[in-house]
Amino acid sequence: MQLFSITGLFWQGFFLNSLKAQLSFVGKICPKLNVTHWIRPINESRNPKLTVIEFWATWCASSTAVIPHMNQLVDKFGDTVNFISLSNEKKQKVQHFLKNSEIKSAIAIDRSLTTNNNFEISYIPQTFIVNEAGIVIWQGNSKGLTDSVLTAAIHGNLPASL
Repeated sequence: MQLFSITGLFWQGFFLNSLKAQLSFVGKICPKLNVTHWIRPINESRNPKLTVIEFWATWCASSTAVIPHMNQLVDKFGDTVNFISLSNEKKQKVQHFLKNSEIKSAIAIDRSLTTNNNFEISYIPQTFIVNEAGIVIWQGNSKGLTDSVLTAAIHGNLPASL
């Protein structure tokens, strides 16, 4: 029985630490992005209200599974939101992946892992919404980024919660 209790405490602590990590940047200034290469740069001629930054990888099944969802968000909100998909993989690997998979967002690479470290990335896909003031207003798994979350964020009605 005691082993179960210790195991239960371990998993409870693991869950709480994961929950804390999910909210670690909400309400704070967005960490610096370090892009070593743009495969598809952001459109600098637009003045978006928000920027969505998604950390992903070609080898990650969860990342590739969420691509259609993220593409739908780009289609719906791309006029008012910048979408950046950021990988730390080699440029050639991402370009090869893109021959068979369409990603509609801007695509950036940071081979130095500086951006991953700045954002304390511990899992992917992980997504952040950053407002015009440079403040992180939402953070979570890319699947959790919904139409209603983005609509609320665009209108400034996004509470700082999960």
